[in-house]
Amino acid sequence: MKKEIFFDLETQRWSTEVEGGWNNICRFGLSIAVSWDKGHGFRDWYESKVQELIKELAQFDMIIGFNLLKFDYEVLNGYADDVHMLLDGKTFDIFIDVKDRLPHDVKWPSLEEISSPTLGIEKLGTGYEVVSWFQEGKIKEVINYCRQDVELTREIYEYGREHGLIYYCPTRGVRIEVKVDWK
Repeated sequence: MKKEIFFDLETQRWSTEVEGGWNNICRFGLSIAVSWDKGHGFRDWYESKVQELIKELAQFDMIIGFNLLKFDYEVLNGYADDVHMLLDGKTFDIFIDVKDRLPHDVKWPSLEEISSPTLGIEKLGTGYEVVSWFQEGKIKEVINYCRQDVELTREIYEYGREHGLIYYCPTRGVRIEVKVDWK
């Protein structure tokens, strides 16, 4: 059986606070990262431990998350140039898999638009709110938010693996059944 880890991170800054915005994600800065695996449960990773986090992720056979390749790894790339080389080949990105399975005229799915119709669970807030919480020193709220995202990601992955499908429902839209092959 593959050794799996679930992972997510939050940032210190948002696109409007960084020169180059979305083209410069590596400058957003890590506020908190959370991982979950069977051997350790939840673990919180602060910016001061980012190198240890990258090494830890590299030890697993599969890293599972939501928008890891285009966002989270870009943030980590601000701390280590070899992040994509170390992690891309062992990453399962639910965001990319689901996006590729949706019709091309459907907007990119958010974690909320999958967790709510699939699990009946809504997220604690938004990415914008989390950056504000970090900047206000509300670290416990940031950790709770990030932990919930990791838990939702894990539950969505397990649901899809067990049932061969998940659900997607864009804001004020119709619930769409998305067949997946995550065995």
